[in-house]
Amino acid sequence: MHTCNWKDYAVFIRLLTFSQGRGHSAGCGNVKRWLPLLLMLSILSGCASVRQVQYLLKSTTLPLDRLEAPVAAAPATTIYAFDSGSNPRHAILFLTGSGCASLVNYLRPYLDGLNEPFRIFALEKPGVQYRDSGWFCSEKFLAENYFEARRDRTLAVVDWLLSGDAGDFEKVSLLGISEGGVIASEIAALRSGISSLAIIGSGGMPQRQALRILHARGKASVDIDALERQVAKTPWSLDSSYGQTYRYWSSYFDVSPADALLHTSVPILVIMGTKDNSEPIESLDYLVQVFAGAGKKNLDVKRLEGANHVLSRNGEDLKPGIMGMISEWTLKH
Repeated sequence: MHTCNWKDYAVFIRLLTFSQGRGHSAGCGNVKRWLPLLLMLSILSGCASVRQVQYLLKSTTLPLDRLEAPVAAAPATTIYAFDSGSNPRHAILFLTGSGCASLVNYLRPYLDGLNEPFRIFALEKPGVQYRDSGWFCSEKFLAENYFEARRDRTLAVVDWLLSGDAGDFEKVSLLGISEGGVIASEIAALRSGISSLAIIGSGGMPQRQALRILHARGKASVDIDALERQVAKTPWSLDSSYGQTYRYWSSYFDVSPADALLHTSVPILVIMGTKDNSEPIESLDYLVQVFAGAGKKNLDVKRLEGANHVLSRNGEDLKPGIMGMISEWTLKH
């Protein structure tokens, strides 16, 4: 039996890239011409769940605003934005997880369920071109894909949002997914103007500790001891192991989201599945323990029994409901 994931769609998205070119205005007619073929290929490959077809349809037919943020710390930064309702007065900066797939491929479908009037902003990563599939990452992306670089670029965009130059918003909140949750935790600790922080698929443990738990459980192929030895020799190298460069590993290994979150007083919501094989549920338990030990009361948590890293449970996509819950929670804060 064929089991599908989003890597199966890389070929389809790559075809779409070729059909449209590299600009937003290029090939709109080609989108309509290629879309039936992409869907047919999806069905023939056995990957055509209703949810996946909806993702593909929405990502190719619903528009995103493309902005160039005028921030010196992040030159030529591409930001995508859309409104989840009319006349939004509350901005959310969405921080995606790891990888080099273009936000255009999934931003709106992924956030389907944010049903309150928000203005959603999302920062494209360096070296990621319009409609890039994430199948092959550019040299520029690999060179700039490390913790400090992503943190600093995100800080510059947050400052732009807080300044009012991006719009007259009453509040600015953060929504971080997986790796994006690690970055969002750091940003919330560094910028007092943030109103609230919601995180999915990221807890409080440093990556090194979380990987050891997953490896011991047989859920991660990473030989953490061997990887540590490799990275220690050339930590700034662009050589890669287990899908990431040594530069990436060395920068993220010991970043502690719990330590960062202890330094912010904004409301925090963390959502994790108990069958997450990318971030162990113990990482959420650890965060709860740390906050309890420090007497902090600004943490809400949601454990999704049986859900995995992408918020799926027994084939059911839980994201729309979770996004609805995040909408209500964010609006209150």
